[in-house]
Formats: sequence, C-alpha cells, structure tokens
Amino acid sequence: MRVTKEKAEITRKNILKAALELFSENSYSEVSVNSIAARAGVTKGAVYGHFSCKEDVLLQLIRDFCNTTEQEYYSHLISEKEALSMKKLYAGIIAIATEDSDYKMGFNLMKKSSEWPDDVKTSAAVLHKDSMERRV
Repeated sequence: MRVTKEKAEITRKNILKAALELFSENSYSEVSVNSIAARAGVTKGAVYGHFSCKEDVLLQLIRDFCNTTEQEYYSHLISEKEALSMKKLYAGIIAIATEDSDYKMGFNLMKKSSEWPDDVKTSAAVLHKDSMERRV
C-alpha cells in the first residue's frame, strides 16, 4: 500500500512530537527508537523510514527549535540591523560550541542546572545576568 505525502508528513510530525516528549522526560540514553515508535503509535520501521537513527531525530528537533526561536527573535526585533546582529551572535555561539571542548563541557554542565542546589542556581543566574549585561 502506497503512503500519501500527507500521511507521511503526519507520521513524521507524530514521531517528532513523541521524541520531543520522551527527550524532555528522560535522559538521552534512556530514549530508544522503540520507545519513540511506541509513543508515536507507529512501527520502528516507520521511524527509520523518516530518520536514519535516534541522533537524526534529535538533530531535527534541535533544528525545529532553532528555527522557531529565530522566528520569535526576528518577530520581536525592531530593525533588520538588530536581526543581523542576533544571527551573527548565534553563528558565533554555534562555532564555539562545535570547536571548543571546554565550552562543550561547560554547556553540558549548565544543562544539568536543574540538579543544582537553589543557592547555586541563584548565584549562577546572577553571574549569567552580569555576563550578558557586560556584552550589551
């Protein structure tokens, strides 16, 4: 039976929604292609029909998030010059994140901030705010 383009797109969106839910609820290592398929209500083969592997699913979620975030920033910016500055800033952050192993480790550390004690979270928020104000 041939799947229509529309049905394939719905299946793909369901897979991505299921993966987003699972990745937000669990650690990356706890999420499997089988669990994504089960949550989406499709077969494992259907997941592999749309994505080459679990990493590919995650990368698509990140792309979607970045696109949404970028659209939100553009819609709230005052001028095209400000929009280009933000795009340049993000490009720089991505370059650092892919080339600097210390930055990668720091980013991984920051991702675990929900596990920190409240006083450390508060101090980190102040440090981050101060850092951002110095850059502006």
